[in-house]
Amino acid sequence: MSLLAIVTGFLTLANYYFLTGQTYSPLIGSLLQTVLLIATIRAVFSYRGRKQRSDYQQRGYQIFTWRFAIIIFSFLGNIAVFVVILLNLFGQLNQF
Repeated sequence: MSLLAIVTGFLTLANYYFLTGQTYSPLIGSLLQTVLLIATIRAVFSYRGRKQRSDYQQRGYQIFTWRFAIIIFSFLGNIAVFVVILLNLFGQLNQF
């Protein structure tokens, strides 16, 4: 699942790059971003590995494992780009 999150993260960056370069319309970009976001949400909910581990000094803190942190980071990035694309599509942001 972390590989799926990495791939969707890179495709999200490519989608944003192509949208800012006006390679294709924002409607197509928003549809593509919706598909990428759904794939990342699927990766978040279908991850079956360890999600947290104890900290290094054994003080009782719980931190994310590397694989789950990659998935969450990709999920947050996908949501951020999705919101920017929707704001541009509805005319609230005139970036591209």
